[in-house]
Formats: sequence, C-alpha cells, structure tokens
Amino acid sequence: MNPILLAIIVIGGVLILAYQILKNKLLNSLNKALAANDKTAISSITSKSLNQRILTPYVCDLYMLRVLFKAGQFEELKEYLDLVLDKPYSLEKRKDILDIYYYQFLFKEDAEYAEKLLERIKETNDAAYIAYNTNAYKVMILKQTDLLEDMIQGIDDKKYHGLALGITLYLAALQYYYLNDLKNARIFFYNSLSCFHAKSIYAAHAKAWVDKLTEDMDESDLDY
Repeated sequence: MNPILLAIIVIGGVLILAYQILKNKLLNSLNKALAANDKTAISSITSKSLNQRILTPYVCDLYMLRVLFKAGQFEELKEYLDLVLDKPYSLEKRKDILDIYYYQFLFKEDAEYAEKLLERIKETNDAAYIAYNTNAYKVMILKQTDLLEDMIQGIDDKKYHGLALGITLYLAALQYYYLNDLKNARIFFYNSLSCFHAKSIYAAHAKAWVDKLTEDMDESDLDY
C-alpha cells in the first residue's frame, strides 16, 4: 500500500477515535449534570461552540430543555422553548420537541402555553398531526366529550398509528372518565400503553390512570 495513503488512513482513524472519545466524555458529563438537575453545568457545556459542533446544536438544546423541565424552572423553559422552535431545525426535529413539551404543558393544565404550542403545531401544515393534537387540547384542557364517537370510529378504521394511536386511545379514555364510564376508561388507558415507550411521559400518565381506576373500582391489577 502507498505509504502516503496508509498514513492518511491511520491519521483519519485516530481522529475518528479521538472525536468519539470526546463525544462520549461530553455526553457522560451532560448525563451526570442532568441527573443532578445542574442547569449551570449543562449550560456551560452546551454553550461552547466546539461542543455544539461535536454534539450538534439540536442535542445541546434537548439537554437544556430537559434540565429546565426537571428543575421545575417552567418560565425559563417556556422562553428557551420559544427560542428553540424559532431555530431552522427540520420539521421532524421540531415535531419531536413539540411531542414532548406540548403534552408536558397539557398534563400540567397550563392552557395558555399549551395553546401557544398548539399554534406552533399548526405551523407544520401536517393535517393529521394538527388534528389529533388539537383534539388533545379540546379533551385535556376544555374537557370536551363530544369527540369520543369520532375517535372510536377512527380507531376501528385504523386511521391512527404509533404515537397518534396512543394519544387517541388516551383521549378516548379521558372522555369515558368524564362521562363516568370507569370501566371503558380503564380499558382504553390500559390499551394506550402498548403504543407508548415504557419510559415516556405518556406511559407514566396512562399507567397512573390505570392504577387509580383499578383502586377506585376495586378491580384486580392488570399486567404491564
């Protein structure tokens, strides 16, 4: 093999290895700071331009959003979230952020900011995405129950898939609960769990509802 080519390959391999070691070191530091709710440490790491080039600005923003949420600094979280959603990230990346934080504020029943995030969702121009997230606001904030029949029909027609199906099952369950149909509420909350990642916020809330209704109805525990 040509000595020059060999040298280039070796140097390239060393640089890739060094990059990966540095990236892993940064991620380990961020995860430790996140576990300690150390906003100062995360801000210090993610604000450096070199670290942003290594991790990507998007990953840095995710860590800042997460630590602000975990630390309960919700006003600062709103301000930072507004800035992040104004950045030129891809549609899928913006959806990933909205999927998490729109529902965090719905679960907190922060109607004003949830409505603001719903307007951001409408900016995606994704009709199906807008529809089920609008339904979430109507059910979780406005406590509407008149969407139940259409949701059940959509579920039966396999209109929803993945997260959208899980959210729709969850919203149907809430409407059954508002209507005092605890049996169907429990069934639909339980069924929604199969659509959610086990460690997601959606799964945590759905499981809490299942456990509450199981106790209230004096029923046997369900398998998770």
